[in-house]
Amino acid sequence: MQQKEPKIYYLKVVVLGDENSGKHELFDKLAYLSHFSYTYQTMRCKIGVRSLFFKDEKLGDIIVEIVFWLIASTSIKKSLKAAYYNKSSAAIATFNLSDIKTFFSMQNLVYEFLLLTKKKSPVIIVGVNPGTKTLERDLSLAGKLLASKLSIELGVEIPYLEVNLGNTSPVINIIIDALIDVTFRKHIEVSKGKLSI
Repeated sequence: MQQKEPKIYYLKVVVLGDENSGKHELFDKLAYLSHFSYTYQTMRCKIGVRSLFFKDEKLGDIIVEIVFWLIASTSIKKSLKAAYYNKSSAAIATFNLSDIKTFFSMQNLVYEFLLLTKKKSPVIIVGVNPGTKTLERDLSLAGKLLASKLSIELGVEIPYLEVNLGNTSPVINIIIDALIDVTFRKHIEVSKGKLSI
């Protein structure tokens, strides 16, 4: 009997943040791990794909392809951003834990993303510790409060995570797991095994 090929599901994940938020470094940590398939650049956007294999009780053997879109934070028309955000499964919103400006910039980008996607896509808030400067404790608390506020507004749990760029390996797995949790697993639960992303 011939073995069935695993079905492939795609998650489009937009990476948001100010140019100093640590989003580029975080993307590179995601992009150059051994499981990353490829990266390429297009107009004001860098894209990378990570393939994950799962054995699911309901769906059997499946492959989830997470397509990361690293979006430039400036000089992009709203219409182009809307096109980039179209059909997003989720967003990762980053800010630098030692730079308050990046927090307010990230907050604005999150609300713009939610407006343009009509609040249909969940968000993961990530505070980035660059490992070089004194951290603002208040920014860590602000990140947690924003995640709680968004959870209430959207009616879904919005995770808040912190990443130390000097030691990202454990947190990368947590970010991937959080992405799968807020998108893929919830789709399975809601649609009773018929995943539609």
